[in-house]
Amino acid sequence: MILDEALPLPPAKPKEKSTILVVDDQFMARWLVSEFLREHGYKVVEAVDATEAMGLAGSGMSIDAVFTDVQLGSGPNGHEVARWFAKHRPTIPVLLTSGADDGKTTPRGKLRQFVPKPYDLAQVEQLLRAMLEPE
Repeated sequence: MILDEALPLPPAKPKEKSTILVVDDQFMARWLVSEFLREHGYKVVEAVDATEAMGLAGSGMSIDAVFTDVQLGSGPNGHEVARWFAKHRPTIPVLLTSGADDGKTTPRGKLRQFVPKPYDLAQVEQLLRAMLEPE
């Protein structure tokens, strides 16, 4: 090998994107969106209900945005998740989704948005990305 020849540089390691907390009591819905976001470079933390989501967030876990279904079975719902984040971690945006819009899902600026079901996974990623962009 001739020392003057340039060696190819290894490909740059992709910069890891933000951490998204995905909250849904339906396994397949949670799994599909989580895998899609992982494929797009996001770190994903999953929670099966509001109590688990608020527990993870309350533990100080690094979370950059939340994607939650409104209807989470018994117990607190997605609106309560959004209210918890607004009170305890107010800079973290929350994207809500539901197949049954109950009128409480109106967007509230950049920190709270809504996407109706059935949603397009690319649309979810695009909304999360927009919510995470600095002002």
